[in-house]
Amino acid sequence: MLQFIVQVWRQFVQLLYRQTILILTLLFCIGIGVAMSNMQHLTSQLIASQALTNSKQYAQALREARTLYSSDVVLPATATGQVRATHDYLMATGSIPLPATFLIELGERIRTSQSGVSVHLYSDYPFPGARPLEALAINLSRMLYSNCEKIQTSPTTKNKH
Repeated sequence: MLQFIVQVWRQFVQLLYRQTILILTLLFCIGIGVAMSNMQHLTSQLIASQALTNSKQYAQALREARTLYSSDVVLPATATGQVRATHDYLMATGSIPLPATFLIELGERIRTSQSGVSVHLYSDYPFPGARPLEALAINLSRMLYSNCEKIQTSPTTKNKH
């Protein structure tokens, strides 16, 4: 049995010596294939990670914009009694948008100016002056908000393929 193994080994080594270029070429092609597959996987992970990071930054920026607008614009402006904060600020003279209205309109401008980015405001409370087509979305947002509130506190992402 040992003699058989030695004989097979010698034949294998002779084959290697005779076909060195072919074997090296095959190993090189396999190595390139593995490297390309690994690079594609890493690229996909990097893209997903970057998208999540960007969505977190957008969410934080929008949160800060709403807080700043509420504290530095709405509160001082309405404190004088001459300006009113309302959802229908375009129809009422001497009024400014509510923080939620401001955020909804800001989200709409972001959506129209940047492809692939959308902003949705979810709340337990109904938005005054919602457009008729938004009624279904508002009910859906209430349902989503109550579910999201229970399970997470970070931005929600949706992959589109």
